[in-house]
Order: sequence, then structure tokens, then C-alpha cells
Amino acid sequence: MIEYAREVVSIGRVGVNGVCRLLGISKKSYYYSESPEVRLDKKYEGLKVVISRIIEDNPAYGYRRLQKALKEMHGILVNHKLLKKLLKLWGLEFKRKIKKPSKSMVRKILNFLGKRANLLFRVKTGNIFKVIVSDITEIIYRGGKAYLSVHLDIFG
Repeated sequence: MIEYAREVVSIGRVGVNGVCRLLGISKKSYYYSESPEVRLDKKYEGLKVVISRIIEDNPAYGYRRLQKALKEMHGILVNHKLLKKLLKLWGLEFKRKIKKPSKSMVRKILNFLGKRANLLFRVKTGNIFKVIVSDITEIIYRGGKAYLSVHLDIFG
């Protein structure tokens, strides 16, 4: 029914108010029947060209620099969350690669050993307090730092 109402309004036969009265639906139902993606696309369709041009000229930009360029060069203020949604919706991607940090030697050895690296993997015990595990955490606060050391039974 909403699709029919949209079709009638788009060809100009009746206005939104008239079609809503005719079909017995609210204007809110008419406007919110579109998906959020379609509404965003319609609302910001003029912005797509500007953003595409900025990305073409500056492929190394991220969304933060893109947001700043929109503000400085075109006087357009866009929330960063909205900008990220629009980029995803329009399929506009940055033409840059993010280099992942290389693995340390310890991480490589642990990955190689897999389950064998865990010494507790081989321990078969049914007694409590036979195997104790611990962890130390550094807590930073305004007056300095403190260390929290926790010792637990393997079953705890």
C-alpha cells in the first residue's frame, strides 16, 4: 500500500497529504516506510560528488581528514559517524593500505607451539590448590601507580 502511495505521489497525481488521507495512513508511516539507507541517500545525494572528488584528489585521507577537508574547503559540517555511514553506503573506500604490525619473536613461537605452549594443558589434576594461576595488573591513578596481583586455584 505504501509503495502505491509513493508511486502516485512521484508521478504528481496527488500530494502526500491527499494520498495519506485517501489510504488512511499517517504521514509518519509514509515517510518512515523507506529504509534508512534510502533516506540517507536521498538527503545527502549532493554530498556524494564532493566527497568522491576529495577522495580522488587525496587517496591517503581517512575519514577524519575527509571531514576536515569538507569543513575547510566547502564549508560543510558533517558528523564523523554520519560520514562513515555514507562512505559505507556509497561504497566509497580510501585507496590506502594499513600496515599491520609485524609479529614479535615471542608471538611467532607461541603461535608455532599452539596448545603445547600452555604447561597446564598437560596437567591432569582433580585436587584443589594443586595448581595455582596468577596475574599481575598495573593500575594507574592520579597519585601514581599500583600493582594488583591475583592468585587463583585452577578450578576457581
